[in-house]
Amino acid sequence: MLEMYTGNHPWPDMDNGWAAIFAIARTQSGPPLPSNISDMARDFLQRTFEPEPQNRPTCTQLLQHPFVN
Repeated sequence: MLEMYTGNHPWPDMDNGWAAIFAIARTQSGPPLPSNISDMARDFLQRTFEPEPQNRPTCTQLLQHPFVN
């Protein structure tokens, strides 16, 4: 979702795929978000980065988010 929103892959400063995988495994908050996005977009993206699968919204729930509407 972040790549579609920004046109860049998450962690663009990492040019090594293994380094990116390691960063993804370590984070509990997802990749850094651009500072110029709306609060609604920030909320939507942060929900998609929820590390606990049981707490992560379903596709149906995400489609009902105000950012999508």
